[in-house]
Amino acid sequence: MTATSAIATRDLARELYQLLRDIDPSRWRDGIEAQTRVRIQGIRTRIDQMLADTTPGETDTERTLRTRLEEVAALLRSGMPEHEAPVGRVRAAWNQYRLELLPRYENLAASLQKFDIHVPSLRPTNYSRSLFHVCCGLGVLCLVQFVFTPTSMLITALSAAGFAWTLEITRRIFPGWNDILLKILGPIAHPHESWRVNSATWYTTALCILAMLGNPMVGSLGVIILGFADPAAGLIGRRWGIHRLVNGRSVEGTVTFAVVGFVAAMAVMTIFYPAIALSHAAAISGVGAVVGAIVELYSRRIDDNISIPVSVALATLAMVSVTGI
Repeated sequence: MTATSAIATRDLARELYQLLRDIDPSRWRDGIEAQTRVRIQGIRTRIDQMLADTTPGETDTERTLRTRLEEVAALLRSGMPEHEAPVGRVRAAWNQYRLELLPRYENLAASLQKFDIHVPSLRPTNYSRSLFHVCCGLGVLCLVQFVFTPTSMLITALSAAGFAWTLEITRRIFPGWNDILLKILGPIAHPHESWRVNSATWYTTALCILAMLGNPMVGSLGVIILGFADPAAGLIGRRWGIHRLVNGRSVEGTVTFAVVGFVAAMAVMTIFYPAIALSHAAAISGVGAVVGAIVELYSRRIDDNISIPVSVALATLAMVSVTGI
C-alpha cells in the first residue's frame, strides 16, 4: 500500500459507507437485495485488485491499512447472506451482516486517518441510544431545575468530565480495559467510539461549559434541544432522508431537528419560565433550535454532543441579551 493507494482506498471506503447506510434497518426496502449483492461484488473486486498491487518496503502504517482492507475483503467474500434465506428472515440476515461489517469499516476509517484522510463515521439506527439521549436530556434538566445550584452544578459537571476523561486516557493505555468498556456500553455505543473519544465524554465536557455560563435557563435549553432534536433528526433522516445536504445529513432530518428542538425548548420555557413573555420565549426557542440544526448539519470532526448544546446555549444567551430578559 502507498499514499496513492490510500487515496483510492478513501473512495472505496466512501462507497462502503454508503452501502452500510443503505442496508441499515431503517432504510431497507424489499427488492434491493439483488442490487446490494452486485454492489458488494464490485467493492470486493476493487479490494482484491488493490491487495494484488504489492509494494516492497511498506511502512507499518501502510501494512496496517492493507490488513484492514483484508479484513473487509474476507467478510465480503464469505459472509453475504444466502440467496435461499426465507423472506421473513432476509432483513434480519442482512442486518446481521451489516453489524459484522460495521467495525471493519470503522477500523479502515481509523487507518486512513494515519494518512490524514477522513471518511465519515457511521451513526446507525440505535433505538437504545436514542432513548438514552432523551433520558440524559430530561435527567440533566431536572437536576438543573430542581436539585443543583449553579455552583454545585459546576462541581458535579467537572467531576463527571474528569471521570470520563480518565476513562478515555486509561482505555488507550490498556486495550483490554477498552474492550471491557465497549462491552458495557455496547448497547448505546456507535462503532467508531471504539477508537474515537466517546460521545459521553464530549457530553460531560459540554456540561462543564454550560455550567460555567452560570445561566440555568440557557443550559437547560442546550441539553433539552440536544436530547430530543438530535435523535429525532437521526431517526427521520435515516428513514426518510432523500434530499441530501452536507456530511450525510438530509433536508428531512435537519427540518425535523429544528421543529422538535423548537417544541422541546418551548416546553421548557413554558413550564419553568412562565414569567417570560410568549413572544420572547418563542424567539429564544426558535433561535436555539435553528442554530442547533445548523451546527448539527456541519458537525463532522467535532462531536455534536459538545457542539450542539454549547452553540445552542451561546445563541440563546445572546437572545436573552437582545430581548433584555
